Amino acid sequence: MSASKSLFYSTTDSAGSSKWMPCELGFKDGQNTRAAILPIQATTPTDFQGQEYLGIYPYAVQQKSRANVERIWIHRSPTNYVVFEDWLNGKEPYEHPIAMPTPGQ
Repeated sequence: MSASKSLFYSTTDSAGSSKWMPCELGFKDGQNTRAAILPIQATTPTDFQGQEYLGIYPYAVQQKSRANVERIWIHRSPTNYVVFEDWLNGKEPYEHPIAMPTPGQ
């Protein structure tokens, strides 16, 4: 994990029963703050609120940009986001005047 640039914590119905996943998330966050939640569930990705301590982390969403290019975005909220590559290089999500279109719009 020390050699990894980032970590995605995949949330599923059974993720909450893992004893190691929270430790790995905290380790990576403490190492370089490039840890994000990857919601894998039935809800719309941009509606992800997190649960318990997971809500303090940004979340990842794969969707098309306004230029119709499929990208991974790191979100703090539907209107606060940055493209994954920029986030990986240290840029934090920032506020945009409108929410990114949700998948399927």
